[in-house]
Amino acid sequence: MRSGSVNYTEPGKWRPLLSLNKSVLKEGAIELWIHHAPSHFNLTEFDVILLKRSHSRYKAFKKTTYIAPRDSQRHKGLVTFTNLTDDEYKIVVRAIDPFPDQDGKCLCWVKVTQGKSCEMSCPSRSTDWFKVSHDSECFIFNQ
Repeated sequence: MRSGSVNYTEPGKWRPLLSLNKSVLKEGAIELWIHHAPSHFNLTEFDVILLKRSHSRYKAFKKTTYIAPRDSQRHKGLVTFTNLTDDEYKIVVRAIDPFPDQDGKCLCWVKVTQGKSCEMSCPSRSTDWFKVSHDSECFIFNQ
């Protein structure tokens, strides 16, 4: 499963491209590839939030921060969650802006008539709900 955005001019509209490795879901693991932002955006840190349907549809079950190496020639990085029980899961990824809503410093901005406007936070991208099951193949649920 892949999802993403190709806006390379305004960081406040860019959302990360996500690729889910479905082959490990039946092993109780999730592997998610996060495609890095264009280097001129300087967005290198991402909140990665795992939701578990039986835990809560809106509150994080697990959360981690992925940091893209600044000098890397790679265009994507891997985040793995392991030891998961049979359930339905969803992943939400958002670039972290260390200077949200601070004019002249923010990383997530959009063009406006007067120049640039800072966003309160960077846009996020999420997967559809999908099933991790040790006994069967994986299923992706569209919302």
